[in-house]
Amino acid sequence: IGEAISDEGRALNNQGIGGLYCYSPDINLFRDPRWGRGQEVPGEDPFLTSQYAMQYINGIQRGEDTRYLKMSNTVKHYADYDLEGGRYGIPARTAFDAIVNEQE
Repeated sequence: IGEAISDEGRALNNQGIGGLYCYSPDINLFRDPRWGRGQEVPGEDPFLTSQYAMQYINGIQRGEDTRYLKMSNTVKHYADYDLEGGRYGIPARTAFDAIVNEQE
């Protein structure tokens, strides 16, 4: 996947349409189904996610000449995880305390 993305990125850059930088992959851990964007991430396993990210990034950055990057990228949401709330008047999901009884 990463290699195909960098091939297309290089082709667009050669035509003067795009640059050689992208934000991918998205490595959020899918731990809260209320997030609603689980289809964009590899899953909830940290090891699997790290292996996925490593292979994806290598595919984007490594080209025929190892002295140069084929394309450059930044891993999405590495520092901020998937916490969209708490700004713009949207309540933060971290403030919600679900009280579950034994029956549930």
